[in-house]
Amino acid sequence: MSHIYNLPSSVLAQILFKAALPLAGNLHEWKEKLPLLAVCKAWTKLAETFVLNQVIVEVSDACTCYDTLTETHAHSSHIAWTSNAELIISRKCMIIAKRLTIELPPGITYDHLQRIVLGVLKLDRVDWLSINTLSFTYPSLFCGHDMEPDAIDEQMLADITRTMQYFRQNMRRIVELNLTREKHENIEDLVYANLASIYCGQLQVLRAAAPVALNFSHFQNIAVLDLSLDSTEAPVIPSVCGETLKVLRLYNVPRNFAWHYFRYDFYARPIMFRRLTILHLSYERKLATAAEIQSKAASGALNCDQLVFPALIRLTIENCTPDCDLLYAKAPFAELKSAHVFGALDDISHCSRLKLAWVRDLHVEVNLTGADEVAKLSNVTNHFFS
Repeated sequence: MSHIYNLPSSVLAQILFKAALPLAGNLHEWKEKLPLLAVCKAWTKLAETFVLNQVIVEVSDACTCYDTLTETHAHSSHIAWTSNAELIISRKCMIIAKRLTIELPPGITYDHLQRIVLGVLKLDRVDWLSINTLSFTYPSLFCGHDMEPDAIDEQMLADITRTMQYFRQNMRRIVELNLTREKHENIEDLVYANLASIYCGQLQVLRAAAPVALNFSHFQNIAVLDLSLDSTEAPVIPSVCGETLKVLRLYNVPRNFAWHYFRYDFYARPIMFRRLTILHLSYERKLATAAEIQSKAASGALNCDQLVFPALIRLTIENCTPDCDLLYAKAPFAELKSAHVFGALDDISHCSRLKLAWVRDLHVEVNLTGADEVAKLSNVTNHFFS
């Protein structure tokens, strides 16, 4: 049966799926019971994710599939389906899982999208309340690049709205939410408005882009926050996040971002990040002008005396410039063990108030633009370690 190696991956994936479904146990047990498939070169890849037509709908982590026709079930630590398997899922299986990953490729068509979302993700076949991790990756407009914005009709918007309502109504126990997408007007606000309206009282991990529309007041237990800011309007994040956050990563941070966006209340009480251990700030590469820095300072944005990081262990600042807020804080890092600062030499050398000599593992990376700047490097070194 060596000819099995010559089968197309899509056919082999279906063979693996149908052969493994009646078996109990995890993937290792499957390999023992199916030695031929175990030694197949494609086994490792297909066992991780069955990829058909470049569209992935993945269900994993302690997944249980109930065959409603034969009343048999199989347990697996990782099972994945794609659009080609939607008939098997919608007619035969009840999906109970902890993880759900939906990945749509750039070339997907709208008709294909309908088949994926309205076919595979059937509410009567998926136990949504058992899922605690949702990863949703989609390209511009959910569809191929051949469609113009004007091609979005009311029916299309209605279908997408209905799809998003699935998440609103059935994903209330999510503890991890990963949202990534390309920016596209006319559709991004609609998608985020629906996803943001999910009551995420149990959400602990959020990774998202352009989170301006997200209702952070619902995130009462957020511990990990990874945000990519592609808007000049920084999000207003309530202090309830500051009380629970353990990891905060902000990417493409606008130069007008200030810590007062973490609003405690209307009083001038300190913003306490009591549990924050990792802070990563990656500023946009656009440099702030002198006027912008002066305006920012005048508005009190550079006043970081109210910041308190009693548990911070690791600090990373990318594209560091003199207008970086943390440079003006009065050493609020009592437990800091490592700091990584990346930026241009002139920018770092002008950060006269950055005193991190007491950091146990300080890493400073500068971008030298000329041989004459090598001499300046010693001054920077003396500045940081003096």
